[in-house]
Amino acid sequence: SFYGSLVYQRTEAKKFTEDMDLKKAFEEKNTEILKKLLEEKIKAIESYKKNQANQALYKEINPFVSSLKNLASAVLAKLEGNLNQAENYFEKAKNIKIQVLGE
Repeated sequence: SFYGSLVYQRTEAKKFTEDMDLKKAFEEKNTEILKKLLEEKIKAIESYKKNQANQALYKEINPFVSSLKNLASAVLAKLEGNLNQAENYFEKAKNIKIQVLGE
């Protein structure tokens, strides 16, 4: 499942924690922790895409997940000093098309 993939981890209070951790690392300019968290997010997304079991859900959220991966990869590339790669990932994220599904 999507939540089982750890793309977003929930606490017992059902809050998503890693976005708060990413924000804190960013605000503290702790690039090592920020890189680690981004790498974990990217791995979780790749794992979800490889192992997803609900095709209907995957079809619906794939643009979001793909965009999230590209944005995380862009930030990681920038932190590593690879500006060209960061720009490429950012452009990929901007160019993802979504399908609006009706009820």
